[in-house]
Amino acid sequence: MNIDKLIEEKGVDYGRPELFFGALSEIWTHILGKKVSTTDAVAMMVVFKALRAANNPDLKDSWVDIQGYGKIGESLK
Repeated sequence: MNIDKLIEEKGVDYGRPELFFGALSEIWTHILGKKVSTTDAVAMMVVFKALRAANNPDLKDSWVDIQGYGKIGESLK
């Protein structure tokens, strides 16, 4: 799977990653009462997908999504 293509395809469904994760970090900041940066939000999604992968290592989706989140996190720095 081409990760850039995956990010582009998911962006059509969910919005551009920088906007999506910016909004997600604001929501989590409000809920937690503690600042969550955009890169924090991406890292937290990596952990979420890693837990799913640990529970079902044969499901390719989680591993691919982890790669995508890694690429997004790197691009947001």
